[in-house]
Amino acid sequence: MNKLFYMNVNAFKDRDAFDRAYAKMCDERKKKIDSHKMFSDKLRSLCAGILIENGLKEYGLSQKDVSIMHGEHGKPYIPGHEEINYNVSHSGDYSICAFSDSPVGVDIERITDYNDLLLKKLASRGEAEAFSSIPQDKKNFEFFSLWTKKESYLKYTGQGISTDLRTLFQGNEDKIQSLNFFKGTNLNGYVYTICTPLDMPEIVEITADEYLS
Repeated sequence: MNKLFYMNVNAFKDRDAFDRAYAKMCDERKKKIDSHKMFSDKLRSLCAGILIENGLKEYGLSQKDVSIMHGEHGKPYIPGHEEINYNVSHSGDYSICAFSDSPVGVDIERITDYNDLLLKKLASRGEAEAFSSIPQDKKNFEFFSLWTKKESYLKYTGQGISTDLRTLFQGNEDKIQSLNFFKGTNLNGYVYTICTPLDMPEIVEITADEYLS
């Protein structure tokens, strides 16, 4: 198993579609959805549940069949099913979820205007020097490409957000070289990165009509 599922959350802005999808959720996912105050966050949580359900289906399982737990820094795992690895990310209009037979990390970000303060928190000296030579019209894309690469690695390893992003890839070059970072640009205005020791996963869109049928 090596797939990335994605969904445009706007498909459930219609309240009837949202309610029909919500009714199909397991109790634990309903609690997660209900915990959000903003409807936009409820949408992303709902879609995350749909994507997780689609991934588990590939293993002959449902969220109603398993207990999803989280590590110290939030990385999900399923006790008794160590062969199942998954990771979720949201941004703006999209939720994405990678499922794999190997540990995996994913991060998606909407491409907006970067700023120098964030760059100083993200980039090592060498990365900042390389960034300075990038044409101005490509800087936003390259900034968020680097951001999602580092975030996907943190989620792959299960490290916490307190990690210094500037030095993240320093001192563990052998480990980094054993991994693949696949950059996804098929969603207009967004970039995502998948961190995995495996080959490029299959990219699968899940639609509202497909889920509700």
